Amino acid sequence: MSIITTICEACVKQFNTKKITRKDDKRNNALRDDAINGYDSDLDHFVIENDTLIRYNGNSSKIMIPKHITKISDNAFNHYGRCSSINIPDGVTYIGKSAFFCCKDIIEINIPNSVNYIGDYAFVGCSALATIDIPDSTTYLGQGAFSNCENLHSVCLSRNISTLENSVFSHCRSLINITMPDGVMSIGEDAFLHCDRLASIELPSKVTHIKHGAFSYCENLAALYVMNPDAVFEANVFKGCENLVEIMLPSNTFDGMVNVYDDFKAEFTIFNATLVQYNGDRSRVVIPTGVIKIGANAFAGCENLCAVTIPDSVLEIGAGAFKSCKNLTSINIPNRVTKIEPSAFFGCERLSAITIPDSVSEIGSCAFMRCIALINITIYNRTVNIDKMAFNGCDAEKLTINYHD
Repeated sequence: MSIITTICEACVKQFNTKKITRKDDKRNNALRDDAINGYDSDLDHFVIENDTLIRYNGNSSKIMIPKHITKISDNAFNHYGRCSSINIPDGVTYIGKSAFFCCKDIIEINIPNSVNYIGDYAFVGCSALATIDIPDSTTYLGQGAFSNCENLHSVCLSRNISTLENSVFSHCRSLINITMPDGVMSIGEDAFLHCDRLASIELPSKVTHIKHGAFSYCENLAALYVMNPDAVFEANVFKGCENLVEIMLPSNTFDGMVNVYDDFKAEFTIFNATLVQYNGDRSRVVIPTGVIKIGANAFAGCENLCAVTIPDSVLEIGAGAFKSCKNLTSINIPNRVTKIEPSAFFGCERLSAITIPDSVSEIGSCAFMRCIALINITIYNRTVNIDKMAFNGCDAEKLTINYHD
């Protein structure tokens, strides 16, 4: 009886030994494969509950999260400073609050096209991270999710995010390029605060609400393109944006823009490719390329203005556009302008010469009235329609009109 018992115990021991050996071989092979790539996927280094990664306890610089994980919990890698690269497997749907908080050495991290939720402050302070692609599966990007990622320069956003939450990219001081998807409807407070290298921004047509300080202190922001004329801007949206010189909207309405003008005085106010108003005080001005019309009274009364460069895109110079610019001495009219509206250059007292290109077919009433220094006019279109009052008040004895074929 004792012999039989001894044999059975030996069989059990041998069976268990083989089972453990096969499991260890499979596991060791997997670890060996990951080790070749330099990634740590040793299950002993992960605290896991019900397919949720609770915490990483290893010390590797490259981490491969186990494939069966579906959620990364709050604070899972909080302040883990050694990691430069993290591989998140397909199947993960949830990245929790502060999950990668202050992981300062992370250079690259993939977010798979299964993640639908990125929690508040998930990647705060990942200061080495340079680019990030947020997949279309993501519908929620949390408050402050990428704030203080100081090296982040390029972001590709999910097309299914409707709200950019408060401070989501604040203090991303290297951010140069971000394209907002068409589905974005709201931009939260301080969303892009101190994105110092951001030069231009286009707000899609569905954006209806831009909250307090959204783009404040973006010191290199020069151009704003707003596709929805009914968008409402809260106070201080562009506070401290000292280089913002161009605002472009799709229609001639200032509705919703009242607070914007409390924040700064844009050099040019442009709506629907029409330069509506010049707000600066420079002596020499270059009008932005893309402007099609210089609107009525756009530069009227700018007494400091001495010289203006008009781009080839301009087709029309509106009524009173440069009226009473008393010190204007130099201006070009591009060879695409078809009409000079009435009183366009009324009272430009120091303008001495003007060339009217072949493209101009009409010069309106009082267009150059009281340009008392005007003595030389060159016209390249002999059939141009010149109103009889166009040059009224000029010095008729000194004024010479030259027609060129």
